[in-house]
Amino acid sequence: MYSFLLGLESLRQHARRNVLAGAAIAVGLLAMMSIIGYVNRTNSYLAAIAIYIQQPGHVAIIKKDSLRRRMIEPKLYSLSAPEWTALDAYLSQDTKVAFISPYLFGFGLVGDGCKSFPFTVTGFDLKKQAAVIAHPELKAIIPEYKSLTGGENLWDSHEKAPIALSGGLAKKMNKSANTDGLAYPGTFESTECDKPAVKAKLAFDRNIQLLTQDFDNRLNAVDGDFVGEFSTGVDFTEKSSMQMPIHLLQELLRTDKISYIGVFLKNRLEAHDYAQSIVKIMADKGIQIDAYPWDAEAWNQNYFASAGVMVVTELFVGLIVALVVLLSIVNTLTIGLAEARREIGMLRAVGYNPNQIASIFAVESFATAVLAVGIGSLLAFILFEFIAQLKIAMHFPGFSQESTFQIDPPSWTYAFVSVLLVLLVVGTSAVLARRYASQPILNLLDRGG
Repeated sequence: MYSFLLGLESLRQHARRNVLAGAAIAVGLLAMMSIIGYVNRTNSYLAAIAIYIQQPGHVAIIKKDSLRRRMIEPKLYSLSAPEWTALDAYLSQDTKVAFISPYLFGFGLVGDGCKSFPFTVTGFDLKKQAAVIAHPELKAIIPEYKSLTGGENLWDSHEKAPIALSGGLAKKMNKSANTDGLAYPGTFESTECDKPAVKAKLAFDRNIQLLTQDFDNRLNAVDGDFVGEFSTGVDFTEKSSMQMPIHLLQELLRTDKISYIGVFLKNRLEAHDYAQSIVKIMADKGIQIDAYPWDAEAWNQNYFASAGVMVVTELFVGLIVALVVLLSIVNTLTIGLAEARREIGMLRAVGYNPNQIASIFAVESFATAVLAVGIGSLLAFILFEFIAQLKIAMHFPGFSQESTFQIDPPSWTYAFVSVLLVLLVVGTSAVLARRYASQPILNLLDRGG
């Protein structure tokens, strides 16, 4: 009891020493919360891009053994209409599932009557895709994300065959969705394509032609209306991507099949378990499928590669920050205890043993640390909110849209880091104080020592 009271009294008497120690602790907490907040923000950003933009879904369901072959032999390795209908019936009533969305992939050539360019296309259910883009998690993590960069969303269009082009593809075709979209009247020769007058007129013509090889390896073509310009979120696909209603792509490919089903769960943390269980459940129903969680390397290689690079970077930077914080706090405590040598000697002289002296300094350092982590947590919260309000533009490597720089640590990490630092400070202070107190009393009281 006396040790506890002496520790609190020492906190008041040695204010300068404790202010320095407290400042080191508070700055250390701020540094650790900054790296944790940045890591959390980056990982959340990558996950949101992977789940809602690149290949949407917490779990992807494809035909069994089709992962490597579905783009080469889509007729054999796509989900048939009966399979898709059976999956839809089961997944729609599953209480773990928020909603599902079918997707179909294709590729070919897109032209405006003059020039043609290669494209990759994703077909989807318009209402379901609207729900994906408006998902609360995507809005919370990347509120500034804009799928639509010009024109109107496919699900808002009144055209019979609406098509959206990625920003890079629209630029290559010299098309703009922000026009009246008047069709170019009349015809022209191919030799006239480079004439400025023809280029100007075609830039305002929203009619485009699509040519591809269908599921039966025959050529097929359809006309569409360019109504919107979107961002894929990734530089690699920004110059060749296209979106359209799934029924229009099925018409182009002459099929009623789909490439995969994106399953959006109510809790994305259940993705791995759900992917395993749905395969077994469907096998019992006679439907052979494979299912992949959103972060599986086999399914989402872009995310896996980006996340792998970030993990190495985060561990390296985090280790450096942790070591700097640790050394700063230990050094500050060591200097403070070195200044308290004569005080420790006097306590030994009046009968206190090393363990009692260690407990006195432990109480003092505990009170200092608690105050410091409280102030440090408050300062960190205010600083991070201020940074968010600045809306500093940040461009993640490989991604086509800018995001805002934010430091967003999970709420529970404030308590975790605070407890960790308090234990570190108290333990270090107790060990150092006991080591000093174990020295001969005359050495401790010697002014020259």
